[in-house]
Amino acid sequence: MIEDDPDLIDKAHKRVRATFDTGKTKDYKYRLTQLKNFEKGIKAMEKEIQQGLSNDLGKDFFTNYMYEIYSLYGELEEAITNLKTWMKV
Repeated sequence: MIEDDPDLIDKAHKRVRATFDTGKTKDYKYRLTQLKNFEKGIKAMEKEIQQGLSNDLGKDFFTNYMYEIYSLYGELEEAITNLKTWMKV
């Protein structure tokens, strides 16, 4: 189990906030890249995510995939497809 480290959380928050404050997160290309990178990260760590879900929720791998991971891929696809519309670009 990974313990929460308040110092790491604070540093991560400051880093994310500093990026947000630059205004670059408003750009369509930036957001699209972030969504695609998130999807790549989920795919790269799919086994670890499934194991964590099994440990935390007690569900089998098939159930985890169908109801948690596959659903997330669907949400990401929807966000990627509709990003311009949602941003009114």
